[in-house]
Formats: sequence, structure tokens, C-alpha cells
Amino acid sequence: MKILVISTYFGPETSIGVLRINSYVKNWAESGCEVHVITMPFEQELPPYLSKLNNISVHQVPSLLRGSSRTGNDQSYSRGIGGIRKRIWLIQNFLKRNIFCNYLDPRTFWWPIAVRHSLKISNEKDFDFVFSTVPSYSAHSVAAFLKKRIPNLIWVADYRDLWSGNPIYQGCAVFRWIERIHERFILSKSDIISSINVQMIDYLKSLHGPKVFLLIPNGFSDYDSDMMAKSEPYKFHDGVNISYFGSVIPRHHNIQPVISAIKQLSISGDIVPGDLKLRFFGNSEALDQTAILSDSHLQPFVEFCGVVPRSSVFSLIKGSTLLLFLGVSSSPVLGDMSRSVVSGKIFELMISGVEIMGVGVFRNMVVADLILESKTGDIYQSDVEKIKNRLLAAVKGLDVPISPDWDYLNNFRRSVHADQFIHKINEIKSGQ
Repeated sequence: MKILVISTYFGPETSIGVLRINSYVKNWAESGCEVHVITMPFEQELPPYLSKLNNISVHQVPSLLRGSSRTGNDQSYSRGIGGIRKRIWLIQNFLKRNIFCNYLDPRTFWWPIAVRHSLKISNEKDFDFVFSTVPSYSAHSVAAFLKKRIPNLIWVADYRDLWSGNPIYQGCAVFRWIERIHERFILSKSDIISSINVQMIDYLKSLHGPKVFLLIPNGFSDYDSDMMAKSEPYKFHDGVNISYFGSVIPRHHNIQPVISAIKQLSISGDIVPGDLKLRFFGNSEALDQTAILSDSHLQPFVEFCGVVPRSSVFSLIKGSTLLLFLGVSSSPVLGDMSRSVVSGKIFELMISGVEIMGVGVFRNMVVADLILESKTGDIYQSDVEKIKNRLLAAVKGLDVPISPDWDYLNNFRRSVHADQFIHKINEIKSGQ
């Protein structure tokens, strides 16, 4: 089987969304498929689990705005920038969130060039299906053009995040309306629409009508599972080590309940320096670090560690006492839709064997079901007292080890999900 994958992010980029695409490509190639990937330029080499496979071809296609330039170690247009470029990006991101939705994203200028390269490859290869994914507004536009030119090509439109209806980039009412119409038009010829949870599938059904929908949840790779099992726990020097991995998104992640709990315990004298430390690994620019670290009651207990190499993440996770996970706050515009948002990071935490603290996670959220049903931790909503009690129990050594339910967790292996796509494609091809 020959597969064309269209994704602006792929390969060395270490975000969870990219690791998901990497895993699908790896599993498809290992099963004997010939896989071609259309993506943006990147600087580093492919990870070994991809580069060692001879039946993967990666085509790096530049954007109209970026040309062939490569940004450090990733394909992001914003990570690692500073000075005037950073100020311009902050303004652009503000306008994108509050007015223009995804129309103000530079990646929208990638798809016209990607179309040209995709057509060239498609003329040389008789692809069985095209798989378009992140971000949907650029990748699906490429696939829609291919589908128009090659009507018999089976098109799988994959949504890890929503296009219209995205709770982070809501925009204003006019642009939300335009975006919905635009998305409906682009996806009109898709054969299969896949997404990561029931709530997003329901939204997509309401938008796109009668189509074949495939529920493929976020998950973890066999490689991640093996690396987690092999990694030695990092030796921290504090009593209780609470770790947060990933970015903190303004208006969507509420860190205040944890900060308040630690501050109250510090003021009351229930904890002293050395008893515990809350560490942030990743981009925490959204937090007012100065205010936190200048507070004498918090300074000994909070540390911002910045971005760490992925090779170190597994060890850091396993060396932690508790893993902090922040739920996404409900959107006033989209209501319950934002409760369906599930960060891929949660699966990395769930397979670690370390207890998860779900703060800002409420019982009606999809991620709450994952944490509770996998038996990998507890949810704390915004309950400062419950957080304080858990931290005090940890400081006093009253922890009870968790026992993850691996029968449940194995349903989220990406190797299983990759096979589901192939099975569905074979079903469609047999019916043609």
C-alpha cells in the first residue's frame, strides 16, 4: 500500500502532535507500506526509528513566507524568536485568538506550494490514500486540491485539533462563521474524517454531515512505552518532586490552585524549604514568573527549568513524586466543546507509573475519564484544600503507589490506531 501524508510538522519536532504522526508513519512503514510525507523544512536529522526505514520518503516543502529557511531544531515559526519578531508574533497571536481565527496563521501560506509538490509526487506514485493532518486548515487544503485532481484517491482528513470551533483560537463571531463555511467547503470531498474523541466527532458530524467518521484517540507509541520502562528515574534532591511538562497556555491553563495550596502550606509552616519543589519543564512564559519567584512564601518551592531534551524527559518523569496535569478551562464561546480537549501529553504521563494530579480537571472532562479509568491518579478540579491534603500526605510519606490498568492503557497504543486506519481503507477499497 502506498500512502501520502500531509503534515506541516514531522520528524525531529518533539511536540506531542508530531510524535503522533511519526508513530503512524513508522507503523505503516514497518507493516510494508511505502510512505511519502509532505512537510515543512527542518534542520535536524530524522529520529533513528524513522531514518532506519527505507520505505519512508520525506519531502521538505518551504512556505511562501519562510522560503527554505529552517528555524533551529523545530518547524515552528514562533519558537525561539526574540526582539521585534517576538513582539510581532505576540500581536499576531492576540489578533488570531480574538478576531481572525486561523486566517492569521503563517502556515496558511504553506499549502499552495505543498499542492504543487503533492501533485508531482502523485503523478509518479499511485497512492492508495492521502492522510492530511496538522494543522487542518493548511493540510486539508492540500488534500482537497489533490482529491479534486484525482477523484479516485481516498482522502482521510484527520483532526487532532479542531479547525473551526478551536477553543484556543476562537476569533470574533464574523470570522467564526466564515471559517465554518470555509471548512465545510474544503472537506466536502473527503472520504473519511478521523478525530480523537466523541465530542469532537459529534461536532464534526454536525458540520460535515453524512460521511465515514473514525474515532482514533490520542495515545502513546510502543517506542515511548519501551523508553519509559528502560529509563532510570532522575534523582532530585528535594523530598517531594512535583513536575509539570509542556507549555502553559494563557487563559486556558489555571495554575493558581496549586500555587495557592503551596503558599498556604508555606505560610502555615506545614512545609519548609526542602520538603517539596514544583518544577515546570517547558515553555512557561505565560506565567508571571517574577511574581511567583519574588514571593518569599513560594520562591523556595517553585522552579522554572525551561525546555529540556526529549531524551531526558522519561527519566525526569520517572524521578518525580507527582505529575501535575492542567486541564483546559471551559470556553465561554464554545462551552462544553473545550471539555473534550485532550492533550497528548496525558498519555505520556499515564504510562509512567507515577501518580498524576489533574488540576483544573473536572469530572465532565474527557481527560478526567482517562485519568480515573486508567487508575493513574486523581482529579482535583480547583479544590485548594484537596491539593493541600495530597501534598501534605506526600511530605509525610503517606503515599500509596498507583496500579495502572494496562488492559485499559493498551487500547491507546498508536500501533493499534495505525492498523485501524489501514483496516478502514481496505474496507472502502473492497467496496469500490
